Amino acid sequence: MIAEPKSFTNDNQWDGKQWLLTPEEVDSLPIGTRVVSISGKVGYKGIDKLDKDTRFGYTAWGIYEYQFNEKG
Repeated sequence: MIAEPKSFTNDNQWDGKQWLLTPEEVDSLPIGTRVVSISGKVGYKGIDKLDKDTRFGYTAWGIYEYQFNEKG
């Protein structure tokens, strides 16, 4: 199960669809978790190289709310 990201508690959705992640949240995701960049590129934690540069504390990678209830 994925924990709700910090952006969820700050009500900071990207494009009204995905919740952006901090670098620490990206690191804490289970291997193989699907993430999507703000440009629409799909990546998988631990499989693809995910750039963790930040703007205002968040990376360009996010997850969707339905993923919070999926098992790791």
